[in-house]
Amino acid sequence: MRRVEPWTGALAAIVLIFNGACGGGDGSAPPTDPVEPPVATTINITPATAQLASIGATVQLNATVLDQRGQPMAGVSVTWGSNDASVASVGSNGTVTAVANGSASITATSGSASGTANVTVAQQPVRVEVAPGTASLSSIGETVQFTAEAFDANGHAVAGAAFTWTSSNASVATVDAAGLATSTGIGSAEIAAGAGGVRAAAELTVTVEAVGLEVTPSARTLFSIGETLRLSAEAVDTNGNAVPGISVTWTSENSGIATVDMSGLVTSVRTGSTNIYAKAGALADSASISVAQLAVRVEMTPETDTLDVVGDTLQLTAVARDANGYEVEDTDYIWTARHPHIVTVDNNGLVTATGKGSGTIQVRATRAGGNYVGTASITVLQDSGGDTAGDAADQVVRRFFRFRGPVRLIVDGELVRAGGLP
Repeated sequence: MRRVEPWTGALAAIVLIFNGACGGGDGSAPPTDPVEPPVATTINITPATAQLASIGATVQLNATVLDQRGQPMAGVSVTWGSNDASVASVGSNGTVTAVANGSASITATSGSASGTANVTVAQQPVRVEVAPGTASLSSIGETVQFTAEAFDANGHAVAGAAFTWTSSNASVATVDAAGLATSTGIGSAEIAAGAGGVRAAAELTVTVEAVGLEVTPSARTLFSIGETLRLSAEAVDTNGNAVPGISVTWTSENSGIATVDMSGLVTSVRTGSTNIYAKAGALADSASISVAQLAVRVEMTPETDTLDVVGDTLQLTAVARDANGYEVEDTDYIWTARHPHIVTVDNNGLVTATGKGSGTIQVRATRAGGNYVGTASITVLQDSGGDTAGDAADQVVRRFFRFRGPVRLIVDGELVRAGGLP
């Protein structure tokens, strides 16, 4: 009979206990928890935003697929798409290409997971062209239209580019906001257009030929001797616009009527008409100048006087003067007695006493500039009274000699009056 060792029984007992704890007593495998497979849940796109500055420019987008545990999933394919392929298209590998200015959303999809990146296309000018490159104008005020076009880095025209127009010499040509240049003087100027920090320029040349000369004013009347008038002469081109920098010489057809200096200053000399000429090379024009004195005052001589008795006479004289004090030679005078019961006057200014008192004589020049009249105040001391030889002699002396000193008057051999006349 075989003897069982004590340690062997103990080992068997341990084995039995282990088997019982593991449930292997009936020979079945122990239960385990199920493992969830990875599922595409989130897609990250880098870069998340991109801006393209020229048509045809590209940017590479990369998509990272994450599972539900936020862990990257390798070997998972994605599908790329653009919400506006007219602005930006995207290839199957995530390469985005600019098509036109604007914005587009680029999406990467895998199963139900997706991610989005925003792409903006905004062309930036790197070159500007101005047309025409050169231009010339032949008259002042003439215009030429310039146009400008901007291009991006790939040579595509920048749609809607805003240009700023400038002229390097505004005294030769100006340019408006639309690129319309207008000549203002003789010379050269650069007409430039700028956009986005770049610019280009065209050369504009203005060469003007004067075809006529115009004197201003073309006609004028001067109303006093020594009166002046400034004439101006302007050279004009084929469009009638002024040509600057043309010098002229001045001459008077009749300097006895009006003179002119080298600056075009006309001075009247006497009544009449003449032409004042301006010349510049073969070009000439003239102004018609008339001198017609106009009286602004009439002087009467004497302005006051006395007649002794009715029948006495007095010769008055009148002189009309123009604004510069010169006598108006080509005028007639109209005489008027305001008080004919005291004094009368004929057409030559001869006054006759008709009654005792004070009367006024007026004279007006026919070439007067207004109601300018000269006046004289005449006093008649007494009516006629008595026919003595002495009174008659007194009147003779007064009328013909206007003498007030002492006299000895003898009529028919007799002393009629001695001493001063009354």
